[in-house]
Amino acid sequence: MRKSGWPRGPGRIEWIVDGHNVIFAHPLLETLQRGGERREARRRLEAMLERLIARTRNRILVVYDGNRIERDPDARRGRSLRTQYSDPPEEADDRILRVTARLLRREPEVVAAVVTNDRALVERLPERVVWTTPRAVFTRLRRRTRSGEPGRERPPGDFSDIEAYFLSLDRNRPRRPTG
Repeated sequence: MRKSGWPRGPGRIEWIVDGHNVIFAHPLLETLQRGGERREARRRLEAMLERLIARTRNRILVVYDGNRIERDPDARRGRSLRTQYSDPPEEADDRILRVTARLLRREPEVVAAVVTNDRALVERLPERVVWTTPRAVFTRLRRRTRSGEPGRERPPGDFSDIEAYFLSLDRNRPRRPTG
C-alpha cells in the first residue's frame, strides 16, 4: 500500500478531491449527506476547500459521483475551485484517474495531489500522484496560522469572514508599550 503524504514541490499543485469520499470522512458533512441535505454537504465541503485554496494558492477540482436524474446540479467553474460530476456508468474514481493521467501528460511539472480514503482508487493512481487523506486536509484547515501558534480544534463550518474581520481589527490596533 502506498503511503499518504502532503504534496510538496517547486511547481504548482493541482488538487483532485474525491468529493463524496471526503464528505463521508467528516462527521458533520456525513450527517448532512445522510440526512438528505446533499447540496448543503457539498456546499460546506467546497467552503472548506476554498480556505485551503486561500492558504496554498493552488487549484482544486472536486469530483462527485453523478446519477441519471441530477446531472451537474450545482457544478462550479471558478478559476481556483471547480466541481464535476461523473457521467454514469462512469464513477468518480474513473474520472479522477482520467483527469490525473491527462494532467500529468499535459503538464509534467505539476504536482497532482488526490484527496481520498478510497484504497482501491489509491492503488490505481499513477506513481507520480501524491495521495493525501481527508483527515490530513481537515487537520491543516484547523491549524492556526498566526505566528506559529500550535493548532487548535475549530468548530465545523466556514467562519473565514468573521475570522478575517477580527484579525484585521487586531492588525490595525495601535500597540501600547508594555512594562
